[in-house]
Amino acid sequence: MINVKDLVRNGYDPTPSAPRKNREQEVAANVDSLGDVVVRNKVNSVEVMDGLYGIAEEYDAAVKAKAKAYADAQYRYEGASDESLYDEAKSYVDGVYADKADSLTSSRDEKTRELTAKKESVGADRAAALRALGKKYARAESSLMETLSRNGMMHSSVSELSREGLRAERAADLRETNATYDRKVEALDRKIEQADASYRSALKNYEINYAIRLENRLNRLKSERDRAASDYEKEHAEDRAKAYDRYLFAEETANKQYENEHTDYMGDKRRNYQARYDYLVGALNGYGKDAVSLFLSDNEGALRQYLGLYYDRFVREVS
Repeated sequence: MINVKDLVRNGYDPTPSAPRKNREQEVAANVDSLGDVVVRNKVNSVEVMDGLYGIAEEYDAAVKAKAKAYADAQYRYEGASDESLYDEAKSYVDGVYADKADSLTSSRDEKTRELTAKKESVGADRAAALRALGKKYARAESSLMETLSRNGMMHSSVSELSREGLRAERAADLRETNATYDRKVEALDRKIEQADASYRSALKNYEINYAIRLENRLNRLKSERDRAASDYEKEHAEDRAKAYDRYLFAEETANKQYENEHTDYMGDKRRNYQARYDYLVGALNGYGKDAVSLFLSDNEGALRQYLGLYYDRFVREVS
């Protein structure tokens, strides 16, 4: 990889000053409005070298990213996932709250059954009371009819008035009896509603407490995991740095071996050096020979480092 500090000491400032142009933009810049090629006399070295620096940096950044990924993979803390911690927290809280929801439901159901049974009993009592009233007024009517008949008053106005009074008394007793049992049923219905409301309130509180406890337990487990991960990171920081350097050394060694054997680059490095080469050819397109020669002379050291094995071929192509 290129040592940028060496380039700076040689007089080249790699700090980006303008966006890098691609080859199509460079070619377009060399054509006037009539489509004629315009020969330019001075190369903007700062701009061209800045673009070259950007391409080289892409390769260096990619290599460093791979080195970091390699080092991270060698010393990665295998902590539990959020999902597994949630399952663990839920299992714990379920154990604490085991059967509580079922207990609430069972208690509500038991109360409801008791009150419903009482309603059924009230219904039976009503039916018995109504039967008793029916018998009572049947006897009263029979006695009344016997008295009227014995006194020869069956078809008199007294008979009609007496029978009407008996019917009114019977209706009043029926209303009072039904009202009495209606009040008992209403009271039981209110108790059933209260039992259900108490159940819903208790269940809601249970769910709130359950959720709070689950969240607290989960946060505790996450904190423990993150603390362990942080301790692991500190413990293996030096190991990770050594692994990072090992990767860079192995990459550089493999590249040098290949370059010595094939007089060429390989893989990503080859693609990046070819991109540098193509960029420079495009950037110098349209300049006169004197301008190109001056550019090559002024930047020879940096160009040799940036183009490496491709430098001589590049000089031949653009000269």
